[in-house]
Amino acid sequence: MLGKASADAYSGQLAKEHQVGLEETYGRPALSDCFFYHTMQFGPADIQPGAWDLRGEERKYLGYLDFKGLRVLEFGPATGYLGFWMETQGAEVVCLELPPGLAQDLLPLPEADLADHRAAGVAFAEKIRNSWWYSRGKLGSRNLAVYADIYDLPHDVGRFDISTFGSILLHLENPYRALAQAAALTDTAIIVTDMVQNSSLDLRSHRMDFNPGDQPGNVVNWWSVSPGAVVRMLTVLGFPQHSVYFHTQKHHAHHDLTAPPVDVELFTVVGSRKDKQISHAPRPAEDIEEENRVIRIWESNDPVVRLETELRELRNSTCWRATQPIRWFLDLIRKDS
Repeated sequence: MLGKASADAYSGQLAKEHQVGLEETYGRPALSDCFFYHTMQFGPADIQPGAWDLRGEERKYLGYLDFKGLRVLEFGPATGYLGFWMETQGAEVVCLELPPGLAQDLLPLPEADLADHRAAGVAFAEKIRNSWWYSRGKLGSRNLAVYADIYDLPHDVGRFDISTFGSILLHLENPYRALAQAAALTDTAIIVTDMVQNSSLDLRSHRMDFNPGDQPGNVVNWWSVSPGAVVRMLTVLGFPQHSVYFHTQKHHAHHDLTAPPVDVELFTVVGSRKDKQISHAPRPAEDIEEENRVIRIWESNDPVVRLETELRELRNSTCWRATQPIRWFLDLIRKDS
């Protein structure tokens, strides 16, 4: 998502005449020119399948916040399902996306032909952008679009109550820098949702794994970001109060809509400023049960957690307590020697 021009080159986009110009340029795409990153439902029988189906899952994905009356900056909206949903909840939404003609950050793997990936990325981004405008028109949305460098935001976009990052950080060369840009103009809270890949769910772990899975052809998966790392970054940026949630969402692997959807585990961190209060919707019991299921699955896969669990069970065992005097005696011998 890295642009190649200064923030000044992307200023003035919220002016009414500019938004009218964007709509005239992009606002009437043909359905055949779209790729739907999100499943969109425009009516009871008017459904466009997408790679991610978030219908009915919006609150858990966005940390159960009440968006009524808030101004929201949505980073990387793709087809825009979440931004359109926030609008229905009473939010004023500005969507910031990759500038036309530019590819997202590409991981420079030695085996990859970056020129080919860049060309494919630009073409794919165009289809995604078309799906946003197609959906905006079908829904009669008033959401605004800004196309700019995520690492160098326009100076005139104003201030926001909330900023959101929906499965964006794993695709960025510099996640912290992007969060810092958002923090500089966000007054209340930042919401980060990302995939649980091979990360620890323990918030004491601040690890980010580079090029997770070591996939030779995957030039867009830069990081496996742990929820603890997001909490730490948001705390440093002035958002020390946090809530963390775990959930699953339906996804067609590799964005192949012919493949059956599978459950993908994600986490959502809501970081808020110390002096700000945010309103949360209550969590249904089934959401809490789902979260516990995700945690159990990933704890069983986390070698550090497995080791800690085994040690805890050992220390609580009768054998461990019975042999305590022997360990004391051995400790005394080691100290004397």
